[in-house]
Amino acid sequence: MTRLQRKLYTLSFVILFILTAPLLIMMASGYSFDWVGKVLVHNGGITIKSIPREVDIFLDGKKISDKKLNIINGNYLINGVRFGKHTVRCEKEGYTSWQKTVDVHSGVSTEFWNVILFPLNNKTLKIYSPTNVERFFLSPRNENELVLYRKNGDKLSISLLNTKSGQEKLLFETDSYIHFLPQAEENVEWSSNHKKILIPAEKSTGEKDYLILDTENEEIKPIFFSEIIKKTPLLTKNLSAEEKQKANLKKSNSAEDALSNGEAKKGKRAGQTFSGKEAVVKDKKAGKAFSPVDLIYYARWMFDNDHKLLLLTSDHRLLFVDVDEPTETLLIDEGVNGFDLAGDHLYYLKLNSGEIWDVKPGKDYRQLIAKTKFPPAIGNEIFLRMFVYDELRMTFLTPTKELFVLNKLKPYDWELIFNKIADGVKGIQFSDDGKKMLYWTNNEIWVYMLRDWDNQPRRHRNEKIFITRFLSGVNNVQWLETFENVIFTKENLIKAAELDNRDKINLVDVYQAKGEIEEHNGLYNKQTGLFYFLEDGDSQKQVRSIEVIKHSSFFGLGA
Repeated sequence: MTRLQRKLYTLSFVILFILTAPLLIMMASGYSFDWVGKVLVHNGGITIKSIPREVDIFLDGKKISDKKLNIINGNYLINGVRFGKHTVRCEKEGYTSWQKTVDVHSGVSTEFWNVILFPLNNKTLKIYSPTNVERFFLSPRNENELVLYRKNGDKLSISLLNTKSGQEKLLFETDSYIHFLPQAEENVEWSSNHKKILIPAEKSTGEKDYLILDTENEEIKPIFFSEIIKKTPLLTKNLSAEEKQKANLKKSNSAEDALSNGEAKKGKRAGQTFSGKEAVVKDKKAGKAFSPVDLIYYARWMFDNDHKLLLLTSDHRLLFVDVDEPTETLLIDEGVNGFDLAGDHLYYLKLNSGEIWDVKPGKDYRQLIAKTKFPPAIGNEIFLRMFVYDELRMTFLTPTKELFVLNKLKPYDWELIFNKIADGVKGIQFSDDGKKMLYWTNNEIWVYMLRDWDNQPRRHRNEKIFITRFLSGVNNVQWLETFENVIFTKENLIKAAELDNRDKINLVDVYQAKGEIEEHNGLYNKQTGLFYFLEDGDSQKQVRSIEVIKHSSFFGLGA
């Protein structure tokens, strides 16, 4: 080769490098050449965060071998994906799979933050030894503890089961003169110190009652709530008008005044709080005595106390009842149609005036937070189930299963956003962040957006998201810990579904039981990732569990 030829070769390579280097750099930066438009276009990407952490990812049927795992947050990043439609699939041996067809846009990463693969059912089933279980409940004090209600012939019992050790502790046993949990919507409830349990019950006479059990001190005998309120003057006699005035809360301003003078809008209290001295009735002679158990409608533990209960009576009075000192019972208000606790606040509704009140017991705080109007057909004498996240977000479920939502943005925004969103609703659950509300009917599952959602897929406040529908009905609907996925039962199947409606919603069978899993017979424990259930049609019904989500160890290792 001559010297001239060498120079020409070198010059050719330099010119080729100058021409191709920018193209190579652009392609390495995520650009590709569009032969139709004859231009360079910026590629997109796909981001996936999955449970379990390590999965195999396929893009358009081809396994991604050079996937990059971000060690810090456990995300899979697929870069350089050409814009347009692509099918992405996640798999792991021993788990269900996940797949979506998605639109990838130029210069944008399409994100999937809540991909869940569920363990296959043949390896995780566990059966617990106690038999004849009628209902069970999760314990808030121990992730491995269940409260069992068992019925064996004429014997009814309440016990605690340690699911890890298998040990069962009997708390209470009686014959069939009483029926526990007469209303399926009510659960057993623990006191704030996690030592006492309040159990809804019904006497053989049909009277509503509650049983109070101490789980740690065997010397403290079980007692029925009706026995306590027999010692309560406010409940054991009809009060005169003078006594009612003395016992009731003294309000400095009416609800109308609070709205008109702007005090509530400025954040001031719309009324004075009550004190024990004002509320206790001492004159025991006035009025005619009647059975106190007739007045019990709904009771709950106070959120910060292990010896005080909130009681809503059948004549619409709301009271604090001190279990240890019943004579110190305080009347909160009359004409109350429902209440709920959220944080350290008590919220209650008065249908007659349309008022919703916020009370901090013992904190000198009582405030009118909303004034609403329900349809006249509802009536003022009914009781509503009230679900409260905070003073801005609350829902009301009528006896005819109509669901109303109060969804405000600011505490003193009196522009009411109070909507009826569904009929035939069986239950609701808020997400932990208060941005979503899960609700379901006999056949359908929905999510209602309480706040805007800026993550992908983006959603808007007051938007309704349809999840699934079955003619045969759905039961035991609950959030999973991502709050982007739900678990539920359909006949004998335990199923899971996602909220992500880009492409089809992934709906998977997690487990197939031998018999139907009835409503209130399936509970998911977010702490352990276990789903507990009873199977229908077996006289020796036992609690069983399967692993729904395999939790990662520290820093995600070992998943």
